[in-house]
Amino acid sequence: MLDGGKLSGKEAHEEHKHMQNEKDTIAVQTKNDAYEDFKNRISMPGKLQKLTAEEINNLRKQGRI
Repeated sequence: MLDGGKLSGKEAHEEHKHMQNEKDTIAVQTKNDAYEDFKNRISMPGKLQKLTAEEINNLRKQGRI
């Protein structure tokens, strides 16, 4: 820092880059959280369906239950 508390041009540029990187990180985290929330909402069944015995056996063979 120069006298008087002012940043030089290079220091100001570095400070701006640092602040922008923080903003970008927060934006990416927010975007990822929003996407996870969206996936959770669409994965919830609107109405539960009763599976037949054959469907249950198929899922067991596939190792899904």
